[in-house]
Amino acid sequence: MARRGKGEGTISKRPDGRWVARIDLGYVGASRKRKRLCLYGRTRAEAAERLTASLRKKQVGVQIRFEKQSVGEFLQRWLDDVRSTIRPRTHEHYEGLIRIHILPALGKHRLDRLTPQHIQQLLTAKSNGPRECRCLSC
Repeated sequence: MARRGKGEGTISKRPDGRWVARIDLGYVGASRKRKRLCLYGRTRAEAAERLTASLRKKQVGVQIRFEKQSVGEFLQRWLDDVRSTIRPRTHEHYEGLIRIHILPALGKHRLDRLTPQHIQQLLTAKSNGPRECRCLSC
């Protein structure tokens, strides 16, 4: 049986009969703790498919994050990341738009729980005038 190389993940069968695929994400976040992503499936093929999809995302550069991160934290990190690639005035403009329009309505939502309905409610609220967000979870 062929062995997987470093960084390719692993697939194994659990005692309860399910299959689990694991990917090592390395040292992530401010705590610099080692993180592993576990993907479960009823069959080995299902777990392998999920593993392949996640590895593809990792190769393309999509950040695989499953930490509890708010929209506000994500946008702040994004602003810091793009600072060196855009003009200073553009950065100020983006920061102002985020601070005035997005953070009050969506800043405290968890990024992994953000839905299209949240975005639509923000857009509707902004198009109807200077009213507050009618979000059900605010």
